[in-house]
Amino acid sequence: MKSTFRIINNNNNVRITKDKNGYDKIKLAKLGLVKFKTSKEYRELLCRGSDKNDSSVKIKHVTVKRQHGKYYAVFNVEYIYVPENIIGPLMQVGIDIGCTKLAVLSNGTEIPNLDLENETDNIIRHQKTMSHHQKGSIRYLEAQRLYNKAWEKFLNKRKDYYNKLVNYIVKNSSFVVVQNENIIAWKSNKYLSHSIQLNAPRDFMDRLEKKCQQEGVKFIKVPRVFPSTQKCSKCQKINENLKGIENLGIRDWDCPYCHTHHDRDLNAAINILNKGLEIVGTTVQ
Repeated sequence: MKSTFRIINNNNNVRITKDKNGYDKIKLAKLGLVKFKTSKEYRELLCRGSDKNDSSVKIKHVTVKRQHGKYYAVFNVEYIYVPENIIGPLMQVGIDIGCTKLAVLSNGTEIPNLDLENETDNIIRHQKTMSHHQKGSIRYLEAQRLYNKAWEKFLNKRKDYYNKLVNYIVKNSSFVVVQNENIIAWKSNKYLSHSIQLNAPRDFMDRLEKKCQQEGVKFIKVPRVFPSTQKCSKCQKINENLKGIENLGIRDWDCPYCHTHHDRDLNAAINILNKGLEIVGTTVQ
């Protein structure tokens, strides 16, 4: 039995229509009217795609898939996107990706890691329950269903958090710079690996890059060899005492040359922004 199938939209056979009670339903060929849930934004977009008089939005096809006991309809929609007008100045921002904090922006904003301990505990508990039952038994399958449900909740909670953060950053920015960190190398560190696997900073960076491309916001990656945490953002000199993984615990430091006090993450974010501006040939802030 296939877990996915695709329906091509021919003669408007894939559309959003109302049932006899006035509720929106998905009209699928051979399946009829199907109840669905989505955000208000995408519901309006799909309704526009179902309107024959609206040529700006077109539903090309829909893929129905079964995942963790639930069915999802993934629409491929072609439409003309007009970005919203932003009131106020757009910011140029450098972002330092971290472990104890998800990220620090060059304007001083700190983005904390999402609290996922309860979701992690549920996943571990259901894994233990599965290990106590014979594979393929009724109790094993029930524990597996609960495990898949807990894992799906974990992923959806993190994805929702990252999407909201990315939307906020991109909506209010005209220029975004991050450092191309070697996240895989971080996982080999026993003190960092748990936080990295739990929060997946690479997923956050990838979502940010993709959103910048969609919105037409300039996105720059600074080389990973750039010493963003060791360089003083005031006098531009390197503090040799911060080199090495054994000095990661130093979160505040004073520049030995100009005696400026720095927060390690904020200083790195400012250096990343300045390096990105330097790469594109813009005057350093």
